[in-house]
Amino acid sequence: MLQAAGVKSWTTFAKGAKAVGLNLENDTITMEPSSDYANEGGTSLPEKKRYSKPVAQELGQALLEAFADCT
Repeated sequence: MLQAAGVKSWTTFAKGAKAVGLNLENDTITMEPSSDYANEGGTSLPEKKRYSKPVAQELGQALLEAFADCT
């Protein structure tokens, strides 16, 4: 992953990065933002989960909102 990103360390890769976990179950996509990604992948924020049907416009908007919720 580091090589693909063109960096040499996790610290450099994660600096300023945001992460949202994705899960598909029963035609619903769950997006779970995280906080403090640079600290070993961060901590999930389950209270900020977002849900979407797999429809491009709805999914795209929910994903943008989930990334905005990352701290």
